[in-house]
Amino acid sequence: MKTSMAVSFLDLRRYRWLPYLLVGITVFALLAGLVLTRFVEARLVEATGGELMLAAAEIAEKTDRMLFERQGDAHMMARAVSLRISDPKYLSEYLTWAKTIHGPMYQSLAVLDAQGMVVAATEPALVGRDESRAPSFIAVRTTRKLDIADVTGRGEESGDDAIVFTVPVLDAQGMFLGAVTSRVGVAFLEEVTTRTIRSLESHPGTGGRVEYQMLTKQGRVFVDSILPHKGVINLKELGYPSALLSESGIPGYTEEEDRRRHVQVVTGYAQTKGFGEFAELGWSVLVQKERQDILAPIHAFLWKVGVAGGMVWVPMLGLLLWATARLRAEHRKTQQESAWAKAAEAALLQSQERNRAIVDTAFDGVITIDSTGIVTDWNAQATAIFGWSREEALGRVLSETIIPERDRQAHEHGIREFLRTGAGAILNRRIEVIARHKDGRELPVELGVSPAKIGDTYIFSAFIRDITDRRRAEQRIAAQYAVTHVLSEAATLEEAVPKIIQAVGESLGWDLGLFWQVDKLTGVLRCVGQWAAPSVHAGPFILDSVQRVCLPGEDLPGRIWARGKSTWVADLLAEVNFPREAQARQAGLQGAFGLPIPVGNEIKGVIEFFSLPVRQPDDELLRMAEDIGLKVGQFWKRAQTEKELREAESQLQQAQKMEAVGRLAGGMAHDFNNLLTVIRGYSELFLGRQGSTDAMRRDIEEVKKAADRASGLTRQLLAFSRRQFIATKVLDLNALVANMNGMLRRLVGEDIIELSAELDASTGAIKADPGQVEQVIMNLVVNARDAMPTGGRLTIETRNVTVGKEAGLDGVVMAPGSYVMLAVRDNGQGMDAETRSHLFEPFFTTKEKGKGTGLGLSTVYGIVKQSGGSIFVESAPGQGTTFRIYFPRVEQEAPGTVPGMEVITPARGRETILLVEDEPAVR
Repeated sequence: MKTSMAVSFLDLRRYRWLPYLLVGITVFALLAGLVLTRFVEARLVEATGGELMLAAAEIAEKTDRMLFERQGDAHMMARAVSLRISDPKYLSEYLTWAKTIHGPMYQSLAVLDAQGMVVAATEPALVGRDESRAPSFIAVRTTRKLDIADVTGRGEESGDDAIVFTVPVLDAQGMFLGAVTSRVGVAFLEEVTTRTIRSLESHPGTGGRVEYQMLTKQGRVFVDSILPHKGVINLKELGYPSALLSESGIPGYTEEEDRRRHVQVVTGYAQTKGFGEFAELGWSVLVQKERQDILAPIHAFLWKVGVAGGMVWVPMLGLLLWATARLRAEHRKTQQESAWAKAAEAALLQSQERNRAIVDTAFDGVITIDSTGIVTDWNAQATAIFGWSREEALGRVLSETIIPERDRQAHEHGIREFLRTGAGAILNRRIEVIARHKDGRELPVELGVSPAKIGDTYIFSAFIRDITDRRRAEQRIAAQYAVTHVLSEAATLEEAVPKIIQAVGESLGWDLGLFWQVDKLTGVLRCVGQWAAPSVHAGPFILDSVQRVCLPGEDLPGRIWARGKSTWVADLLAEVNFPREAQARQAGLQGAFGLPIPVGNEIKGVIEFFSLPVRQPDDELLRMAEDIGLKVGQFWKRAQTEKELREAESQLQQAQKMEAVGRLAGGMAHDFNNLLTVIRGYSELFLGRQGSTDAMRRDIEEVKKAADRASGLTRQLLAFSRRQFIATKVLDLNALVANMNGMLRRLVGEDIIELSAELDASTGAIKADPGQVEQVIMNLVVNARDAMPTGGRLTIETRNVTVGKEAGLDGVVMAPGSYVMLAVRDNGQGMDAETRSHLFEPFFTTKEKGKGTGLGLSTVYGIVKQSGGSIFVESAPGQGTTFRIYFPRVEQEAPGTVPGMEVITPARGRETILLVEDEPAVR
């Protein structure tokens, strides 16, 4: 009995621990279940948050891509309407077609003219509206670039929100013709969001409703699955963590309270970043799910386990094991959902690779550096601009790669200053700077730099465009403008050419310029002007050029002269036909080009330019150079015409002056001659009455000699004034010169002066007074003799000359017709321009006092004018003098050689002579 009781007690004690065990197991199971539940809840929230984050990132990317496509549509429509923007019917049909094929994505399409008037639209009510004050139209017209208006309402037409693209319409020359506007409805954007949300909700095991919002950069909600809240709240102003975290640009998720519904939610967030050339709008995408909906499956399961445990106490352990199995199943499900999240992450990486491809195919160079200035990204266009491959550039210091040495310190200081203060002088705007190519040459680029903060560090993205062609075009326009300005301001070619050379050299980056002018007398080119940049030391080269002359085809100027076309020399030192090679090598000159200066069909000069580096041929620059040469030639011709006009006016004034002096001299000479006639008459009467031994006879003879000399002087004055009586006849000029040959040889003295005659046998006849013509020849010969005191050569030439309608001679226009030219040419001392200007004035002489009256050439001038001819003179100091006289040619034949004078016995008779004279003493 005791034994039985002991066994029972032992059994009782043996199983006493069982309740405690069951309680312990239960407590342990409850604690384990609680811990496991919290773990599964955390993993479930994490997995769901990842899904929501990926959904938000996918929506942001699709939105970027869709807006990029709409931007492309806008550009395409702008190009399509640019050729027929003045055809409203075509524009209306085109817009209707465009809206039809794109479906409901566009609220409206419109075309504006250059004044901002709507000329065509898919909504007829918009046609004729004045949009000239609209900010988007003003921005497009000013910048000639796309303008994107952020989400905005449509005013009176509708309450629907839309994003507006405005694109300029430009012609082939870049002239602004108008603009194309397209309104993409927010409702269409929302479809992108709803499709992604529906895809997310269709995943197995996903319960509850997924809500979503899209915010502007300022935080205003414009897409909201909770419609009553759409457009009336600003989540950033309300301090929503997800809205504020989305500004970082990095996708993520967070747990927060939805203050509108007062529930705990898990929110995935992302931000649009732009796509390709599409600008970043900074929209935020929020995708959220209530926390209780996420945990509803696990909570339902635990409720069932609790009910089962309460109802079935005995199989607690089994239930716990079964619960553990279910929890493990749920864990496996969570792992599966995590795998889905990783797959979505892989898809995101693939999307980033697509974005990489887009960046690599962009028109602009894209370079990214970190806060230390190290290159972290480098696209294909950057390689095309700077010559560094992506592999070479990555990891290099940017300042040592593409920045000239003089600017590196400023670049590094700018980065340090931004990291210290958050401000930068060149950030977030486009500027023009000089960059450095891999081969060491410098090039102009347009630069835009934008900073971005990722975590605790900054990165800097640079968008670079090579503007070498644009800068070159601007320089050429500046050069042409400078040339035009110089030609409009200059009065003479000598004043204009040096300024033109300097303007072209400085505008186009050339270092030295020379001006060569054709010397008519010697038929060669002479260097008469030069310009050099301050950095060039080319004194020996310039001196050699000034002292050198070029024949046609010789050296660079001679080749341009012979060809009549602009010529380019890439490397002077490799040229065979370049005599100035040694001096060019010493000065460091290598590149060169030259241009001719045509005046009509004749090349008057050549301008050549030189550069220190070798420069490859530039056909566009050569065409511009030829245009500059034409402008200079036109200026040259105009200046020559104006000079000839001034000379003609000066000659007219001189002729009028000489005419007045002649009238005065003629009147005085006539009256003076009457008095001399009286003196000579009474002297002769007195001498006829006195004997040969009379003491007064010698005095009277001296009086008569003086009167005779005075009479000769008055005859010269009368000839100068063209009032002398002349007996004209048809003359053979050759015969007259031949008859004077002996007298002229005695006059000049053949011992020191060589006299020659070049008489054209076909020379025609003239009508003039033989004695006056002889006087002209003698006066010119005597002047030539006096101009050659140490001897020389004197030539008399005759020949026929014909002057056409438009012809001129010696810078002075002559009446058209046939002339006989008489030229007297010597190689004596010559005269300067000042002396030539007074040459035919009476009493003007260059001879010593007492050796000239100053009436010789004025008498010649008077005789020539009285005979209907013209006289011209060419002379320069040390180059001799040539007088050319042009007598009108007559068709009659000369009677023959003028015979010598015969001595005739005076006739005697008893006739009565009637004399009419107003001077009583003469009568």
